[in-house]
Amino acid sequence: MTIEEKKDLLWSYRAAMAAVNRIRGELEKVRVDRERSKDPEMSKRLRELENQLVEAECRRVDRYGGIMSDIETMPNEIYKLILSYRYLNGYTWGRMSEVTGYSVAHLHKIHVKALKSFRNEG
Repeated sequence: MTIEEKKDLLWSYRAAMAAVNRIRGELEKVRVDRERSKDPEMSKRLRELENQLVEAECRRVDRYGGIMSDIETMPNEIYKLILSYRYLNGYTWGRMSEVTGYSVAHLHKIHVKALKSFRNEG
């Protein structure tokens, strides 16, 4: 697996989270619209969105679990921390620097090593 493929896999959790948030926003809008209009089609749309939200939440949880499991197999605790902060928590490099006490430049170096170690099949 290339470094870019590893990054894509790691970022896929944030994409799954964005999908959940998008559906939640749409669901809230439909709820408000349904209250205003009393249109029966809105109730149907609401049920569809609720089902989509459940499916999206399941995908998000599955993705998180898979990525976290892969991260936990890594031997280096700092690598685990950096990948978790960056890809699961969505921290910026600046925020990671504040939390860890490492400079952003040093975090980038650690990040490259962590990516090389992540899902290292051989």
